[in-house]
Amino acid sequence: MTYGSKVWIFPDAELPPEGVNSIPGHESIIITNVSDEDAYIKITLLYTDKEPVSDLEICVKARRVRCLRTNEEKDFGKYTAEFGEQYAIMLESNTPVVAQYGRAEPRTVAFLYNDRIFKFKKEIRRIIKCQIMVKFLFRITSIRRELQERQKYCREKSLMQ
Repeated sequence: MTYGSKVWIFPDAELPPEGVNSIPGHESIIITNVSDEDAYIKITLLYTDKEPVSDLEICVKARRVRCLRTNEEKDFGKYTAEFGEQYAIMLESNTPVVAQYGRAEPRTVAFLYNDRIFKFKKEIRRIIKCQIMVKFLFRITSIRRELQERQKYCREKSLMQ
């Protein structure tokens, strides 16, 4: 059985900032070659505002996996990705491979074209405010009840004397 494809396109590549998380922000391409022959892969980078780059070539040995970091010179040479640069990645192989694009994203992501996220966040804030108010009112009620019991105790004590 043959797995994979000879051509892979990842249209939404963008190097995220490194951030301050335990895993720094990065992007990578993982290529798995399950065939019995080496895969020779041509990588083409397509940009929004400049000419494509297509002189990157790599080899993934037979029955091996290879991880390429887009911001590391050992993997992408002089074409390493720059922070915030929007581009696409095309892989063309002589033999079918399985490829995956991954991005470790340290930023909080919210899409402007999807106002449901904004509404959802707004609803969560409203619920949290309500919970805080309920706790506050419960605490006030508890304090009021405690004060009434103390007043009652003091009155009873004063009547006894």
